[in-house]
Amino acid sequence: MKRPLICAFAYSLIFGFSFLFTKRTLGYVSDVFHLLALRFAVAFVLMTLLKIMGAIKINYSGKGIAKLLLLAFLQPVLYFTFETLGISLVTSSQAGMMIACIPVFSVIFARIFLREKTTFKRNVYVMISVTGAMILSSGDILKGSATGIIYLLIAVISAGAYIVISRSISIDRSPAAITYMMMGTGAFVFNAISLIRHGLRGEIGSFLNPLLIPDAIVGILYLGMLSSVLAFFLVNYTLSRIEVSKAALFANLTTVIAVIAGYFFLNERIEINQITGGAMILIGVYGASTAEEKVKKMIRIPYDRR
Repeated sequence: MKRPLICAFAYSLIFGFSFLFTKRTLGYVSDVFHLLALRFAVAFVLMTLLKIMGAIKINYSGKGIAKLLLLAFLQPVLYFTFETLGISLVTSSQAGMMIACIPVFSVIFARIFLREKTTFKRNVYVMISVTGAMILSSGDILKGSATGIIYLLIAVISAGAYIVISRSISIDRSPAAITYMMMGTGAFVFNAISLIRHGLRGEIGSFLNPLLIPDAIVGILYLGMLSSVLAFFLVNYTLSRIEVSKAALFANLTTVIAVIAGYFFLNERIEINQITGGAMILIGVYGASTAEEKVKKMIRIPYDRR
């Protein structure tokens, strides 16, 4: 059980620093969708090269391809699209509080669709972590638009659904196969969106310009290779090994790491609410990860490794 938890901490660390690299790289690209296009293009090319070299084996034969496509549509396409639109319309505090609800929706969906049952003790730790994330993000929460909140709600629901579907299809799909489908779908959709936007502005010739800037290349490579390929592989692996109620909480740990990274590398201030909220998140994640509980788990069937 230790290996999945180590993987969960690792992808939280990678995702946490992704905010730092995103902020820095956005100075060299036209908009967020342009960055997403380059990010997932790099991710898909990398996984394709790994597949050609035999480093990863991917098999899509058999049933369940529709569910795999649905998962790829939910994450990264639906989640990143509506998260981006939502963040542009609300305050960062509102966005942080909405994203903190992902573990709640994940546990609810897991209970309904996977029949995963958690004890009262596990649920208490989940709520401690979620409350901590909301306190950490608290601030100016009264501004922003209702439309932005709706967009973020769609993003949160899609993230919760992704976590549950990934857990479900991990019975017969390898983490590599799941991640490859996600990267391919993200690359196709976001590049199509970005190219259309560039075309409408008459700037199609500047699409690859960020790849001529060393600082932009570093950011795109981090987001594409680490924050997409490696991190999502670790997410899918973790979901194939531990319950949703444990794995989903690490989404809030990402927020703590992002705050720490901002403090050390962007000279951002850390307020008392962030310290309090961060401590609650750590307590919730640790408690839910280490508590000895009897939960109803799915029957695990080894996925096809061919």
